[in-house]
Amino acid sequence: MLTFELPSLLQDQFSFTDNANATIGLATASVQSPSGGNINLGISNGGIIGTPTTSQPQGNPPLQPNQTLIFPHQLLSFQTITDPNGIITLTIQYPSLPPLASNQSYAYYKFNTNTNSWREVHQGTGVNQFSISGTTVTLRIQDNGPLDFNPTPGIVADPGGLAIITTTQPPAGGGGGGAGGGGGGGTIVISKQRSTIATQLAMQTLPRDISIEKILSIAGSLTDDKGNSLQLNGTITIIAEANRITRTYTAELKQGVFSINIDAARLLKDFKSRTIDITIKFDGFEVQDRQRIVEYKGAELKHTIKIVGEDIMKGVKQLKRAGASLIKLDNFTDKSIAKIVLKAEGDDAKIIYSKGKDMSRMRMSMQEVMLEVKEGKSIGFGDTVRMLVYARGIVTYTVYDMQGNVIAEGRI
Repeated sequence: MLTFELPSLLQDQFSFTDNANATIGLATASVQSPSGGNINLGISNGGIIGTPTTSQPQGNPPLQPNQTLIFPHQLLSFQTITDPNGIITLTIQYPSLPPLASNQSYAYYKFNTNTNSWREVHQGTGVNQFSISGTTVTLRIQDNGPLDFNPTPGIVADPGGLAIITTTQPPAGGGGGGAGGGGGGGTIVISKQRSTIATQLAMQTLPRDISIEKILSIAGSLTDDKGNSLQLNGTITIIAEANRITRTYTAELKQGVFSINIDAARLLKDFKSRTIDITIKFDGFEVQDRQRIVEYKGAELKHTIKIVGEDIMKGVKQLKRAGASLIKLDNFTDKSIAKIVLKAEGDDAKIIYSKGKDMSRMRMSMQEVMLEVKEGKSIGFGDTVRMLVYARGIVTYTVYDMQGNVIAEGRI
């Protein structure tokens, strides 16, 4: 969270710093698998704290008499932070997984260290379920939900692991006797039906041009290759790229429909480019039960947007002391800011104190102050001016470019 530190309104300084008391989690982490290679973790709507570890399971989950189980990469322990009662989406990419036979299936188990008991995670695309695509498992876990055995609000933890279950039917009793010989027996393999469904992304809103003061809305649905809606739950990944900078956003896929809103001005500030490449991805996954396995293939759509219009966008934060304001001006013009002139309006109006980050101050009178960009500094396209103003009465501002032209005017 961004906080503003103001030691004193009358001191000649102010700063913008990160909150030192906040716990910051990582978006990715990795740990070496006991079977070789690295297990890579990624998270959305949260952060990974600490270092993930692996461990040998102490015993196995309860199974049917005709089932056996292995954990190909043992158990993975991780700890994540999120909002209280928030839902994390954790991806676990294993270095490899053995191919499944027709009588085998995947299962994911979490181990409750408080009760030394197992809980099976049902396969699906909803909350508190898991899905698998290739060698990547996706877990969707709610804080303090049925799959979170850590009672601390905002912390999701406890070990778990991907298992392979082998199911066979016990040998049939072999009768027989006499000269005719004995009856046969053997192992009957229970086969699962497997099917594959190709998917595609059908977009409802995805503009090519968007105004600088608008919200970019990306919305659509997931269908099969014939255009039939797929009532699936999961996530859609939106990747924005420009100027060798990449930002990743996640939209919830709910009953086959997804949408996300992104502020156009925020995109300009992040990328410092009016043209941004957008990639919309569905990674695909498998859904299986005891009888069948359905694989939903991934889909991808590429698009380019252009943010149009020029503006200097203002944000004002009123401080506790009367007349004190923190002003932020985002420069979304193609011109560099050279100076800003502040004027107080009215007979009793005056500017008591003012300060601009990376700007020198020249007081013309009690009613007028000029803030000029310091030598060696630049406030160009996508940059931000931050000012602290303590005044009595109404204050106006005028922004000039390097040639002395007025590029913006406004009132604080």
